Parts: sequence; C-alpha cells; structure tokens
Amino acid sequence: MVAYVLFCSLAVLDLSVGHTTDVLSPFISVFCVAPVSDRITRSRNAIFGHVARLPENIPAHQAMLRQVELSVGRPPDPTWKRPPGRPRTKWTDQLRRDNYNAPIATLWRQAIGRCHSTATLRSEPTTR
Repeated sequence: MVAYVLFCSLAVLDLSVGHTTDVLSPFISVFCVAPVSDRITRSRNAIFGHVARLPENIPAHQAMLRQVELSVGRPPDPTWKRPPGRPRTKWTDQLRRDNYNAPIATLWRQAIGRCHSTATLRSEPTTR
C-alpha cells in the first residue's frame, strides 16, 4: 500500500522512479519505505532461519550444517582439502557481513533457538 501511495505521489509530481536519490529521499522518508538493502538483509536472514530449523534429514539443512561446521574449522572428511585458487564468495559470508561479522556458527545457534508460537508469528503487532 505504501509503495502504491509513493508511486501515485511521484506520478502527480511528474517524477519518475529513475530520478536521483536526493530528489526521491524526502518522499521515501515521509512514506516510511525501508531501503531495499534492509529488506534484502531481512529476507536473507529469514531464509537462513528457515533452513536452520528444517528437519535434519532435509538436504538443505544438511548442506548448511556442513558449511557451518566448515566455517568453524571442522572439515567434513579428514582427507578433505580446500581447492586451489581464490575461495568463492558464499551465501554464508554475505550473512556474516549482514550481521556485523558475527560468526556463522553463532547465527546458526540463534536461528535454531528461535521457535515461533502461533501468537508470535509477526515481529510487529498489526492493527486493522
């Protein structure tokens, strides 16, 4: 709804979405639209939490657990060696950067520790 109001306001003022940030920032602050980077970070953390809370027999949970163990220093196999060359940027590296360089193992424990009851599914109370 907020995005629609922002879009209509820009149309009335004959501004396009392609205008620079300094032109659009007063409208964004008035309509309380969160920056896109914050929304991406929240979404990335939410997906990580969902994967962490999946049952242990699901392949996505197993793969993420292996990555967490590898980041702590526990290789999956004693004979395993890192491939030569520059390490690829991993999704867990981006998660760590989003969360102020917190270790991924700490984020994993926090995500598993979060349990939702039916009363607290939303982070903010909604009013109708």
